[in-house]
Amino acid sequence: MSSPRLALLDTIERLLPLIAGLCAGALLVVLIGSLSLKWSFFLVGGIAAACGFVLLGTLTNHLRGGMLFLAVALLPTFYGLDLLYREGVRFAVQANGFPVTAFDVVFFALAASWVYQYWADPQRPPLRFPRAWGWLLLVLLAINIFNTLFIAREPFFAYSMLYAQLKGYAIAFLLANFLRSGHDFRVVGYAFAAVLLFETMVVLEQRFVGVIFTAENLGRNISLTSRVGTGTVVRLAGTLDHPNDLAMYLNLALPWVIFMLIIEQKFWRRGLLLAAVLGALIAEVWSGSRGGWLGLAMAFMVSIFFWMRKRGQNPLIGLGVAGTVVIVLFTIIFVSSSTFRDRLIEGDAGSAEVRYPLMEVAMEMIKENPVGGVGLNMYAREMVPYDRTNNFIAYRYQHPVHNTFLLIGAETGLLALLVLATFVWLAIRDAFGSFMRNRGTVEAAAVGVFGALVSWFMHNQVNLTAPLNDETLWVLLGVLAAAILYREEEDPGAPARPHLATRS
Repeated sequence: MSSPRLALLDTIERLLPLIAGLCAGALLVVLIGSLSLKWSFFLVGGIAAACGFVLLGTLTNHLRGGMLFLAVALLPTFYGLDLLYREGVRFAVQANGFPVTAFDVVFFALAASWVYQYWADPQRPPLRFPRAWGWLLLVLLAINIFNTLFIAREPFFAYSMLYAQLKGYAIAFLLANFLRSGHDFRVVGYAFAAVLLFETMVVLEQRFVGVIFTAENLGRNISLTSRVGTGTVVRLAGTLDHPNDLAMYLNLALPWVIFMLIIEQKFWRRGLLLAAVLGALIAEVWSGSRGGWLGLAMAFMVSIFFWMRKRGQNPLIGLGVAGTVVIVLFTIIFVSSSTFRDRLIEGDAGSAEVRYPLMEVAMEMIKENPVGGVGLNMYAREMVPYDRTNNFIAYRYQHPVHNTFLLIGAETGLLALLVLATFVWLAIRDAFGSFMRNRGTVEAAAVGVFGALVSWFMHNQVNLTAPLNDETLWVLLGVLAAAILYREEEDPGAPARPHLATRS
């Protein structure tokens, strides 16, 4: 490497800690000025813990993996800056402003470190990303940019969604190039297991104590009271905004952790993974999300079927085992949990009766605006004129349709819906192909993401999710892209494949 470049690298290495420290200090000052005293102390303690974490990683030469673990573990948290957030919006939106969360800060630091090391490495590998994915994502981005510029009547909220979309693209692209060894996949998987354990503790505290993780302390809703029959059911949301959001997050993380549990050999690690799985199942029940329950059960049964088929075992036995497990869990939970029982057998005036009329409104919007839709992130603003239902649902329920695909079609048109549906189909197909080709840790990651996408597809037939600003989904897509492009012969930590003996 030339001397001028070495000098430049040395200068950058000296400036990076200074720049990072100044940015962290500025962020701390801004946040302390807008938070109460107790949250200011919490923030200072959190930053001190993060500094200790970074120092420990530096001293043990595991900073790269540690930052990756920390970033994924921060996914369900919400602390950060809501830049340009608009108060008092008269209609519901899925993106408002340009937020910078704790996950974003750590992930940006990880990205900056990777970019620097990649640029400094004279033998750097080529950048990679699944080509078909790339073209579809670029087409979807072009559609949304056009929609923002020429169709959306309040483009600020469309730009907010574009910001989330570009951030999701960056997450997936970085992880596709960052994860190149089985160890990297294992770090991400255990980070998801850690989050499942944390959310379990949060939900248990909300259920039985209600002192720490309350709406007053978290500054957001942590439960939802649903009217069922003549009574009510309290559904818990953990650290997320809504019980359905908690169920969605658990369904994205659980399949991978389940298959990590299956392949793990060390006893203490299996104990931690088992605790994470069982705790997450309890939290899933108390979320009260019937769509989440159905999606998770379907993902588990399909994934186990193909897992056993790949191993040369009778897949019908695997399906029977999975079905038996689901039935046993269903019976136990049905008997022991009033939340689960009431959500299944009692009439729910606040949920199921709303969804079908909302879908009718969405289909009217698509019928009258098939090409460009009504505007990115503009659904709730534009839906009232399209309400032909008998109960005038759009006047009473000021939220978008509870179906992701109808939401995309209504906001950005049928072409965007076709692109998204094709992308989801490709992702599920590629996840299955990567699972069949790989083994060990990468195999568990691929089949876990396969199950997560199946669950996501099922749940979002009856759930309100904007996929463009779902960072957890983009992390899993980045993991899947890395698994698709993973080559065992390029991984120095991969165990050698057994060779068949040949006769001389």
